[in-house]
Amino acid sequence: GHEDHIGAIPYLLQNVNVPIYATRLTNALIENKLKEHKKIKAKLISVKPKQVIKLGVFTIEII
Repeated sequence: GHEDHIGAIPYLLQNVNVPIYATRLTNALIENKLKEHKKIKAKLISVKPKQVIKLGVFTIEII
């Protein structure tokens, strides 16, 4: 959860309503970032390394 990766999430969520997939630690950092910006409504989904998830027609392995 680096600031240069998660810092734009509050701004992104002002324009689109998308789920965010991240590790538990990164999701905790994102939650804090959203609270700083008074943007607390987000769908955060925790994933683990090597986990495989299906998103529509795509199959993704978390690294």
